[in-house]
Amino acid sequence: MSPGQRIAILLAAVVVLAGGFLLASCSDDDEKDDAAQTTQPAPPSTVGETAPNEPENPAATTPATTEQPPPRVETIQIRDKKAVGEPKTLKFDSGETVRLRFESNVAEEVHIHGYDKYVQVPADGSARTRFKADADGIFEIEAHSTGELLAKLQVSP
Repeated sequence: MSPGQRIAILLAAVVVLAGGFLLASCSDDDEKDDAAQTTQPAPPSTVGETAPNEPENPAATTPATTEQPPPRVETIQIRDKKAVGEPKTLKFDSGETVRLRFESNVAEEVHIHGYDKYVQVPADGSARTRFKADADGIFEIEAHSTGELLAKLQVSP
């Protein structure tokens, strides 16, 4: 094998590994995928000089970026196919992203009425769902196997 072929194989391996890393880091985790990312322009590379038409102090004219709070995730706890405590009313505005997390000690299928969403929650585990609140009203969230009310979803215009 020639040195050129070895280099080509090495470069291909690096590209494949970098692509795999990028795919792995782009997970569907609710906490990460909705986080706002901002970038700042790179400062001029020459110390003490500014680029043409660039102000002496870019921070003085560039508005400060503010960090966004993490997305709101409502957690519904289930014990023996019933809500822990009184079923909550979860209030969202139309157009918001609804993020729900279910925790259960037994396996259960959760049904979100009005949106026809079904979430499989494993025993002693948790499951998440998210969707756009595009139907106004009050909708029951129930343990599908028993019809037990777990929470109410209220979407207001």
